[in-house]
Amino acid sequence: MFTNDERQKQRTGKYGTSREQYLQELVTEFQKTPNEESKEQIVAHLANFA
Repeated sequence: MFTNDERQKQRTGKYGTSREQYLQELVTEFQKTPNEESKEQIVAHLANFA
């Protein structure tokens, strides 16, 4: 279930987005989105991330 930093780097790839960066992007997108329907989808992504 939990992985170490080395395994995360392998899974992310050379040009991928880190987990921390992806989470921050989701939060920022949620905060800037005025559309309630879009916010629901973003919350679903956050729930999947957790």
